[in-house]
Amino acid sequence: MKRQHISILILFLSLLPSLAGPAHAQSILDIFKKKLPDIQYMPETEFEEKTELHKDTPSGNRLLAYEIRAPKDWSLSEDVSLGSFVVDDKILSTLAKFYGPAVTAGKHYMLIQTVGLEYQMTAKNWIMQYLIENNYNVQGIKVHDPKKVEAVYIFVDNENQTYVTRSIAQINGKNLVFIQFFLPIEDFKPNKIMQAQVLNSFKLTNPSEELIENFKTHKFIDIAEVQYPETWELKAPAVRSVDRINASISNLDTKGAGRKRGILVGRIDFDLVSVYDMEDIETEIDNYQKTLAKRGVFIREELEDQNDFVFDDPEEIAETHVYKVIDKDISVQDYEFWLTIRAFGDYFYFTSLLTPTRESDFFTWARNTQAFKEVVQRFKEQEGSRASE
Repeated sequence: MKRQHISILILFLSLLPSLAGPAHAQSILDIFKKKLPDIQYMPETEFEEKTELHKDTPSGNRLLAYEIRAPKDWSLSEDVSLGSFVVDDKILSTLAKFYGPAVTAGKHYMLIQTVGLEYQMTAKNWIMQYLIENNYNVQGIKVHDPKKVEAVYIFVDNENQTYVTRSIAQINGKNLVFIQFFLPIEDFKPNKIMQAQVLNSFKLTNPSEELIENFKTHKFIDIAEVQYPETWELKAPAVRSVDRINASISNLDTKGAGRKRGILVGRIDFDLVSVYDMEDIETEIDNYQKTLAKRGVFIREELEDQNDFVFDDPEEIAETHVYKVIDKDISVQDYEFWLTIRAFGDYFYFTSLLTPTRESDFFTWARNTQAFKEVVQRFKEQEGSRASE
């Protein structure tokens, strides 16, 4: 990136918050900011003496192959049948169940389950959706990486027994494996180290880098290109000027009964602007707000910054801001607007997302925001393009 263009981008980013008032709103996701408390494991030799190693490849599926150490006095249930096992994308299927000796407080047991995934997502977003749907009391979350997350939560079962549960959700290819270790709350303290260390011993033995979704590529003539999930629909108007180029992708819900055309539940817009077509920063911000208004988007207030994107170039300058938006036909609480600005060569790249809020529809929000992060990170200048001349 040319030095003067870096200066322009830095100034532009510094003015972004002026699009709206200060961020102050609380979020449904705040409960997931609790960190898991540190636990001092027992020595590994002691742990191995008290546990037994179990290995399995359920139904011969290599992506589900795992190993785990369970307490020696626990049993592996024979009630789990995998004879006609199929990985479903709607419900959790049980791969194995372990249970401990009968105790006064209640059952000690562990479940290993799996579910198929349809859309690109992180393990953290999956488990947040699971905990929200079941209304569990979250005690802490630890994100190991985008594909693996650990959580502790409390819930009351149908027999009015309160459990402290520790779990790991891990994505492998198009599948997610979910392991939960249940302890009656009365037995939690004397057993919490074993609970944590057993989960720490869990491993998927055949890790896969396969993506959940396939991606398509769209080229902005010879300037730049972006990869996007194939489940999103592309609209790319004819290019009338190389100074300003745009395109969009839409998330359409087609699952309604008798629905021929999907309902729009998320939209990502790409706007490429040549630095030579910009008058000044303030005018460009004003023009961009007018463009948003034509799309029915009116920014009201800033909710947060999202600056955890990882780019190939460590020196890349970019910021992402999240806003609450309104318009005459949309409820104030119903939509979020995400905006990322980057620069390659002689172009600024505006990538924006319009999505239902995390509070109103968490699953759709999670899918949309993950797609947004994917396309932002997969948006790149074409080698030898006119943008870098």
